[in-house]
Amino acid sequence: MNKQYHEHLKNHPEQQRICSNCPTIVQYIKNKFPEHKDKLMPIASPMIIMSRFIKKDYGPETKTLFI
Repeated sequence: MNKQYHEHLKNHPEQQRICSNCPTIVQYIKNKFPEHKDKLMPIASPMIIMSRFIKKDYGPETKTLFI
């Protein structure tokens, strides 16, 4: 993931970016500040990636909780 961030920033140096590993903050920006959603990094957080792996292995109905 670190490599993805560096590649994206290297390929788009002129763009301002918002990076958050918190899905709640990402949703907040999308809902309350839609004019800034294009500034969100287009890379999933580690928690989201892990959740996708879990759901792929155990089924889409599997609940995940991160503390």
